[in-house]
Amino acid sequence: MGSWASLFDALPADEEGNVLRGDVLVHDTHDCYVHSTSRLVTAVGMDDHVIVETKDAILVAPKERVQDVKDLVAKLKKSGRGESSLHREVFRPWAAMTASMRASASR
Repeated sequence: MGSWASLFDALPADEEGNVLRGDVLVHDTHDCYVHSTSRLVTAVGMDDHVIVETKDAILVAPKERVQDVKDLVAKLKKSGRGESSLHREVFRPWAAMTASMRASASR
């Protein structure tokens, strides 16, 4: 699967057309993909959006624009942000490790 939108198309939806994964609560929201991995994600009045929460970042975008995430990754790399290549949680065969990222004072 190449994108969040294709994942949306492949999974079963609720009566409002939403695909909800993880700790998610929506109201007046239709045809959205909402994915949470580490905390509660809520949405109100959203239509045709992808919302993805991970320990590293949160993405909110119209479904037809999720391919533009590559542009955001390029901006992250250009600005020297570690989120484009380092992840807060790393899985190893013996354990999962959570790293602490600190923002520089110049931001």
